[in-house]
Amino acid sequence: MKKKIAMILLLVALTVGMAFSVNAADGTPSAVSLSLDKARAMALENNGKVESAQLSLYSVEMQKEQVDNAAKQLNKQVDKYELAINAEMIKVQKIYPAQIQYAYDTAKAALAYTKSAVEYSVEAAYYGLLMAQGQYEVADKARNRAQVQMNNINAKYQQGMVAKMEVLSAQVALSSAQAEQNEAQAAVTAARMALCQLIGLDINTPLTLTDSLRFDANRSVSLDAAISKAFDTDITYLSAYHDYLSKKVEWDEYTSRFSETITYTYRDAQAALTSSEVAWHDAKTALEINVRNAYNDLAVAKENYGVLEKSVELAKEAYRLSLLQYDAGLCTIYDVTDAATSLSQAELGLLSANYTYNMACCAFDYGVYGQ
Repeated sequence: MKKKIAMILLLVALTVGMAFSVNAADGTPSAVSLSLDKARAMALENNGKVESAQLSLYSVEMQKEQVDNAAKQLNKQVDKYELAINAEMIKVQKIYPAQIQYAYDTAKAALAYTKSAVEYSVEAAYYGLLMAQGQYEVADKARNRAQVQMNNINAKYQQGMVAKMEVLSAQVALSSAQAEQNEAQAAVTAARMALCQLIGLDINTPLTLTDSLRFDANRSVSLDAAISKAFDTDITYLSAYHDYLSKKVEWDEYTSRFSETITYTYRDAQAALTSSEVAWHDAKTALEINVRNAYNDLAVAKENYGVLEKSVELAKEAYRLSLLQYDAGLCTIYDVTDAATSLSQAELGLLSANYTYNMACCAFDYGVYGQ
């Protein structure tokens, strides 16, 4: 046993060392190569919400054991001594066991959902960083195009082929492209820090992502199956449903049988039951809407992706032709700038559709909707 514990401690030490290793030269965190699988595993290991959900389930399990034992002992006494059943016995025999069972079912579902939500959050953050990196690449290409155009126009200006206004226009386009690239770089940094925090790394850790945004035109989702599954796993819905069942069993087995209709206890329990039923139905409707929205997002993103791929190719060709026409004196620098802007917008549109598709897939993969 001592050897086993020592080995576990060694593995933990090595894991911590790998996760937070630093460069000896300057003390900055070492770069980490990160796949989606690795990111999910690290998040589940380091996320306090999972541990909290596990402890909550354990607490309910202990309570359930006590309540079930109390009911079992009472039933034995009733059978042995042929006791008459009264209101308090009903609570111990039926109400408390049923309510603790609902609480247990909720806690168990909460643990499973918490794990799924953590994995969903990690994948969302991972794709968010990929999205930001993609936007930076688009901005970088736009800045490079503007720089090349700036160089060409400067050369033409030195030869007396273009007016000073065209040089100024090219300078404005280059400055704008540089500003957009700076903003894109800041977005990459923010997305990287968010992912590092989520998986338990130092927020300054450089990351090399080994997975990429995916697209599968053949992927299909059964909407009815997804809605049905969501009713079995979504913790917001299940909490509302189990709360209703808990209040209903108390109403059926106790309040409606042992309380006078004119009493405050009766009316309060009736109001609580009605309120919980409304909350359950509201949660059901909200969940179905979220699933349907995710389904629509997936369908739209799949349809848009192919269209936007063609748009990018057309925008590239339009930009290429604008350069040729400008060199031939058939268009102005403003036409070239417009063509370059249209190309960047097309590339960003394709990237956005791919990101939307991946996030919709995540919702169905983990059963986490409306995030």
